[in-house]
Amino acid sequence: MSDCPGEVFTINNQGDADKVNSSPCGSINIQQAEGTLNFANLTGSWDMISVSNSPGLQTLDFPQSFTLNSLQISDATSLTELSLPRLVGKRITYTENGAYIYEYRPLDLSITNAPNLTAIYINTTSFGNLELLGMPGAANDDVVPAKVVTALSIYTNSCLNTSSLEDVGDLRFVGVVGCHYQFRNLKSVGNLSIVNAANFPSCDLLAAGFSTSLFDPLLVNESMILDNNANEAPYSPIVDNNVNEAPYPNIAFNGISQVGKDLNITSYANVNISFGGLTDIGASVVVFNNTNCTFNFDHVSSATNIIMLDNADTILPLFPELETVENVHFRGHIDTSTGPNIFPVLTLARGTVVVEAWNADFNCSALVSLKNQNKINNLVCNGMDNSTSIPSVIPSGHEGLSTGTKAGIGVGSSIFGLGIVLALAWLILHFQRRLRSLETARLQGATDNDKDSAEDISGPELNGTYEADGTGIIREKPDDHLVELRVNEPELPEDHLVELPARAT
Repeated sequence: MSDCPGEVFTINNQGDADKVNSSPCGSINIQQAEGTLNFANLTGSWDMISVSNSPGLQTLDFPQSFTLNSLQISDATSLTELSLPRLVGKRITYTENGAYIYEYRPLDLSITNAPNLTAIYINTTSFGNLELLGMPGAANDDVVPAKVVTALSIYTNSCLNTSSLEDVGDLRFVGVVGCHYQFRNLKSVGNLSIVNAANFPSCDLLAAGFSTSLFDPLLVNESMILDNNANEAPYSPIVDNNVNEAPYPNIAFNGISQVGKDLNITSYANVNISFGGLTDIGASVVVFNNTNCTFNFDHVSSATNIIMLDNADTILPLFPELETVENVHFRGHIDTSTGPNIFPVLTLARGTVVVEAWNADFNCSALVSLKNQNKINNLVCNGMDNSTSIPSVIPSGHEGLSTGTKAGIGVGSSIFGLGIVLALAWLILHFQRRLRSLETARLQGATDNDKDSAEDISGPELNGTYEADGTGIIREKPDDHLVELRVNEPELPEDHLVELPARAT
């Protein structure tokens, strides 16, 4: 919601546009417009101008001087020219650590689905949030951001001239076939996200744009993501007449020296990705679900976590200069070209190092040696000579498992299953014996009770003379409690005292 809400003007034609002059913090909604709209009288300070539902609009012109917070254009499929030549710009200044400050709010510009918009004239070098999606495929000096220097964020899937860009908070761009991105002046970026980088033509200009031999190193202050999304822009390999397909493209980011947080690379195929100048990764590097790729991290010396999992037909890279790390998890084909030591200068791995090798020729001996030297805190390794104190981890269900590994899994599973069967059999026999003993004890107790009861109910011997004390007769019922039968004494009548008459003397 706007900090300064003002009057809202709805524009459908040139007559409506002529009536608009100045309105502090006002907004303009252009709807169902066609042809050319010229706002010759518009001046002052405006909050937002939006264009929607105007497929017939061709030219949009704001010739006078004014300030604007936000311009949003969507589905203007016939628009060819956008002109704001006297827009009062607002510059952003970045500090050394990547933070930004600005005196006034810069322009937020969003253009989506304007496939014929080939001319944009905007008098500003700093933007707030810049979103350019579905614009023409060719870039020229007139197309924004030809002169953009700073921005809070940029998100684009269009071919744009970024040669003047110096600093940006978040940069996300989607590579499409035929685009030539250049970052010759880019020094700092917050979050960097690149989708379908393989679509750059041989990635030569991209590589040059980040090359340490030509430019200063680029600092990625937050995270960097390389993702391949076929839904946004499918990878289109270059076809050569002499061969079926040109060599796999090289995607080089050799000018990036530091990534402040995470570096993620996922879902690429048939590319060579190099970070030849990268030395420090603040958090985790994750390489996952790539196919037939090569990676270069030759100069990385420190990272929190290194995770490389399930990269088919890919040899996982070496880390020849890695010194400190928290945790490592490799699952895939381990490079054995330089011997068994994949971390030759490692000084400390504070957490756990897990290596699940898909290739049978990988040897764990060098990692075991590092653990014995207390350079690796915990080690889990499968391969030859995996004499670690922690059970080995066996990768499951991958076709790259060796014959010996498969046999080991089969034997281990058989032994484990047999053990379970024997344990269950012992438990069943044990409980059966226990139940039989309890049943026998119960039956024995019942027999003894029957004998006692028979003796109790046989009655007294009546063939003789016996003396009773007269207090009662006691008899016990079978399997019952003792009952004393009371003997009631005869009572005399209440008038038992009789006075006799006196005799005469």
